[in-house]
Amino acid sequence: MKLRALQSFSGAIGSFYNGQVFEIRDLNFAKMLISSGYAVEVESCPSCGSTIDK
Repeated sequence: MKLRALQSFSGAIGSFYNGQVFEIRDLNFAKMLISSGYAVEVESCPSCGSTIDK
């Protein structure tokens, strides 16, 4: 699942800055980040645009 950080944070999976797009394989952890307001899923983010540069 691709996520975009909504704020800078660091944790067991690394450090991320606001706006950074990253991929996470642990769906439970990804859902926790989303529900906690740390990140949003890129594919469902209307303000991120329709294409993702890889």
